[in-house]
Amino acid sequence: MDRFMLSVIAMITMLIDHIGWHFIDEPMKLTWIGRIAFPLYAFMLADGFLTLYKDSNRLRKHIIFLLILVIISEPGYDLMNMGLNFNEYFKAQSNIISLLLGYIGMIATEMIVFSENKEKFSVKNMAALVSAYFIIGFANYKMKADYGIMGPVLVLAFYWYLRICRADKDYDADWSWLKRFIVIFLINILFISLYLWIRSGFWGIDGWLKEIREHYPWYIGYMMAAFLLSFYNGKHGYHKKWFAYLFKYFYPIHLYILGIVLLL
Repeated sequence: MDRFMLSVIAMITMLIDHIGWHFIDEPMKLTWIGRIAFPLYAFMLADGFLTLYKDSNRLRKHIIFLLILVIISEPGYDLMNMGLNFNEYFKAQSNIISLLLGYIGMIATEMIVFSENKEKFSVKNMAALVSAYFIIGFANYKMKADYGIMGPVLVLAFYWYLRICRADKDYDADWSWLKRFIVIFLINILFISLYLWIRSGFWGIDGWLKEIREHYPWYIGYMMAAFLLSFYNGKHGYHKKWFAYLFKYFYPIHLYILGIVLLL
């Protein structure tokens, strides 16, 4: 499973997710497919970061691109979800913000933990890292982006997974398929479980279990995403400029198209 295949699956499942939420009466029938998309995007963002973070020029360009993507995607996201009801536009924001904040979190981790002349696991560094992660999560929550305070967490979790399993060597050189699957599976399940617990309002086990029962298709999607990601081989696969541009701008393009179709 190379990056090209993951990209295609991510785009298709995201499109299915949005069609399900806006064009059918019972969106949960499709959301188990749609929930595959976000883990794939979060994983590929972390993987891409680790291929260029030492190149300051490329890193700067990527951050600028993500900022531009946030700006051009937000009106399309609002159009798809709220139509022309402009008063509702600031009540929810897209998960591109979550991905951007996750990216900032990865940069912060490199600066705090892995920069030269720093002790990797000093108490001071760990306190700074926890503070940075909290600020990033809180920013996502205050901006009302998808997944609330948990939004950037999945990107950061995959970043640490890739940092550890890669260890600056060939991808997954010492990790069996089963080990990769178990770790990614646990990352995904813990992420969605913590999100639903927070979503329940910290009401205790009963409120949490109610959220889990209502959103059980999400677990199916996240488990399927873990299965797919466990086969990732670290290779790019098919790579042409037209597809690179399609993947980069598919998110805002499909938002605007679906938004216009809904208005018509």
